[in-house]
Amino acid sequence: MKPKDVIEVEDRSVGCDGGGGSLGHPLVYLTMNEENKAECPYCGQIFVLKEGAKAAAH
Repeated sequence: MKPKDVIEVEDRSVGCDGGGGSLGHPLVYLTMNEENKAECPYCGQIFVLKEGAKAAAH
C-alpha cells in the first residue's frame, strides 16, 4: 500500500470515507489529538490542522 498524502484541514473534526467511492470504506468521523493530527483507522489517511486555523469550540 502506497503512503497517502497528508491532508490539511481547517477544523479539529473531519470525516473520512476512503475517497474511493464504492471502493472506499464506511464514513468515520475523526477528532484531532493534542498534536492536531488524526489518522483514519480504516485506510491510514492522515489529517492535520492547518497552520493558523482556528479550531471550532464544541
